Amino acid sequence: PVSYDVSYAKDRTAAPVFARWRISPGSPAVLAFVLRIAPTFTSDLLVVVPRPGVGQVSYSPDATTAFLPVASGRSDANGSALLPRVAGTTVDRLQVLDGDGNLDRPRYRGPVDPVLCGAPVCG
Repeated sequence: PVSYDVSYAKDRTAAPVFARWRISPGSPAVLAFVLRIAPTFTSDLLVVVPRPGVGQVSYSPDATTAFLPVASGRSDANGSALLPRVAGTTVDRLQVLDGDGNLDRPRYRGPVDPVLCGAPVCG
């Protein structure tokens, strides 16, 4: 399997937090991280990191809102997305297309929570 390293820091003085995503044929098409900026904020920052080679990534803040594209997924430069997320929500969803350019056949369509880093797939 190939490893994909992701790191982030809350500010310039904070030590970065690292996660290693070991990509294998059974790995999910996308991982997500939640950054809690401050306890008094009403929103978090959702960091969406798609698997290299997948297609368009879309987000919906709840179960009834249509998916809106947030990243093309077509290159390392623009595949990831940073999104405001209601603090503590569990109803938001992601859709990740297959990468063949046809905007069809989702590789993943479902809630954000199962792909949040902290799951075993994050290493």
